[in-house]
Amino acid sequence: MVYNKKAPCSSKNKISCRRQVERRTRIRRVDKMGKIIAVSNQKGGVGKSTTVVNLAAVFGARGEKVLIVDFDPQGNTTTSLGISKKSIRSTIYDVLLGDCELQEAVAASAFRGVSVAPTTQEGSVSRTQPIFMTTSL
Repeated sequence: MVYNKKAPCSSKNKISCRRQVERRTRIRRVDKMGKIIAVSNQKGGVGKSTTVVNLAAVFGARGEKVLIVDFDPQGNTTTSLGISKKSIRSTIYDVLLGDCELQEAVAASAFRGVSVAPTTQEGSVSRTQPIFMTTSL
C-alpha cells in the first residue's frame, strides 16, 4: 500500500485519511490503463460507424492511442478511416481464425494516433464459418 506523506492526517481522522489516499492511488493506477468502448446495435443505419470514427478522431487529437476493431462486414469504419480495401492484407476475421496475429492485421489510419484492425466484405465470409477454440486446462 502506498501512502501519500503530504496528505493532511490527524490522529483522530487516520482511517478516513488512509481511505482517501488509497482511493487517489487507485484512481491514478486505473487512469494509466486502457479503456474499452464498445459501440453496438442490431439495427442498421443508426450511426455506429460514424460514432466510432468521430470518437477515435477526438481521442487521437488529444494524443491518446486508439485501436478500432471493425467487425462490421460492410467495413464502413475501415473505409472512413482512409484505408483502401485493396491495401488490406489481413482482417480481424483472419485473427479470429488464427491465420495471423492481431499486430499483423492492424493498419494505421489517416487520423493521428488511430489504428484499425480492419474488415472487408470479402473477409467477413469467414464469420459464417464455425470457429473452434481450444484451451488446455
